[in-house]
Amino acid sequence: MDQDTVVLFMKGTPDAPRCGFSRKIVKLLGDQDVKYSSFDILSDESVRSGIANPDQIVPSIPDLLQQ
Repeated sequence: MDQDTVVLFMKGTPDAPRCGFSRKIVKLLGDQDVKYSSFDILSDESVRSGIANPDQIVPSIPDLLQQ
């Protein structure tokens, strides 16, 4: 992730999105030839539990961050 300026935090992977929103953003990025890396939030329990905690403000998932 250190080399890409766009990081997609999503459910699943670009090759196998696990929700409709993730599927849509992957298609959008691909249609625009945007170079990006991704992080599957479902693969990390601490990320998943942080998202489930209503006391924390978290971005919507999928979410894009630009460095």
